[in-house]
Amino acid sequence: MRTVLKQLKQYKRDTFLTMVFTTLEVIMEVLLPFITALIIDNGLEQSDMPAILKYGVLMLVMAVVSLFSGAMAGKFAASASSGFACNLRESMYIRVQDYSFSNIDKLSTAGLVTRMTTDVTNLQNAFQMIIRIAVRAPLMLVSSMVMCFLINRNLSLVFLAALCFLAVVLALIMKKSSAVFKEVFDRYDDLNASVQENVTAIRVVKAYVREDHERDKFNKAAQNLYRLFVKAESMLALNNPIMEVADGSIDFEHVSFVYKHGTGEDTLEDIDLHIKSGETIEIIGGTGCGKSSLVNLISRLYDASEGTVKFGGRDVREYDMEVLRNEVSVVLQKNVLFSGTILDNLRWGNENASEEECRTACEAACASEFIDRLPKGYDTWIERGGTNVSGGQKQRLCIARALLKKPKVLILDDSTSAVDTATDAKIRKAFQTYIPGTTKIIIAQRVSSVGDVERILVLDDGRINGFGTHEHLLENNEIYRDIYESQTQGGGDFDQAV
Repeated sequence: MRTVLKQLKQYKRDTFLTMVFTTLEVIMEVLLPFITALIIDNGLEQSDMPAILKYGVLMLVMAVVSLFSGAMAGKFAASASSGFACNLRESMYIRVQDYSFSNIDKLSTAGLVTRMTTDVTNLQNAFQMIIRIAVRAPLMLVSSMVMCFLINRNLSLVFLAALCFLAVVLALIMKKSSAVFKEVFDRYDDLNASVQENVTAIRVVKAYVREDHERDKFNKAAQNLYRLFVKAESMLALNNPIMEVADGSIDFEHVSFVYKHGTGEDTLEDIDLHIKSGETIEIIGGTGCGKSSLVNLISRLYDASEGTVKFGGRDVREYDMEVLRNEVSVVLQKNVLFSGTILDNLRWGNENASEEECRTACEAACASEFIDRLPKGYDTWIERGGTNVSGGQKQRLCIARALLKKPKVLILDDSTSAVDTATDAKIRKAFQTYIPGTTKIIIAQRVSSVGDVERILVLDDGRINGFGTHEHLLENNEIYRDIYESQTQGGGDFDQAV
């Protein structure tokens, strides 16, 4: 490390300034929650407007300082790491010029090229992260723990125990992955050697018509490198699930959405909505009020035009798309079945699901009722598009398929419209047992099963008209009261009632 760090040379100042600005950024971030507490305790609760303004201005100043510090830390970190890599690469090149023949024989040309390109780039990226994270993480950890103990000692002991557990698990992951990465870098040499040899001797290769042989040799080296990288990165990928347990909470923070920009009319306007993890929410509203548009923003079938949609406390745009959509399961009114057996279709939800798991999911979706009556049961062939099953049967199979994903969020977009009220109620009741911790969002045209949901969202013309319990809305929301009374007294779905 001493040898490597000597290459900082004229970039020591930038390295030091990176650490200084990172420290300042952390201090501001840690203190901001305390200023928020002062606003609440000394301002809002005391109805003291001067205090609110004073602390509000202080918060604004601290936020600006934090933002500025973060930007400056990033600027100096980029300068220091780029300069460090430049000096290191130059020193390595000069060193190679002084090598004896024995050293050159021991270190292949391909290996030297790898050291001065790939390896130096890796060191540059690592150094840039270290001078920020190696300062930020310990500072944030220590200061946060101090603040936690000052607020609540007993609760802080829980976090301390979790940190000890994380340290042990991450140490094991690093130990396992380090050996694999060492082998990866050796394979880089093989790959570079294959490229260099082929390019240098390309005339000979062509003269002897050995292109296929050289291509196979390169492919073999590339495949070996691919397999090792997948293995190493798979180990490191364990870090994220351990460091973050993403729950099923959904937050819409002043979200607006329009399908076509420039039309001047939003499909959704200023949606401010907060759904707790594990909660069951029903959404009702007339045709075109934005029900489907709202839920489509959660799994990023569309992105919000304004505002932020959060899943598990994190902006949905920060997630890998595949990860996000594996955690959010959507069942549409007109879902599609594919040609194949019932089991084949169910395993679209989880390709590794056992037959027993498929049966359990079908019981929860009330699909087992008709599957068990079929001569071939779960091996019954489904025609393309599911043309040989009824609409209600198709919907229940699609619900079972979604349940097999064991998602954090389950969205039913009017997906029980083709089943009777009794079956609809049984499906909702089964959700409480099969996926109790999953957040369930149900778009429905009828409000007859209000006992199965915690809260109901009333949408009207792309805006939230009401959000609360059945009793609260019945008493305070005119639209909901009209819907409920028209359905319970005269029958019919919501669109007919409107």
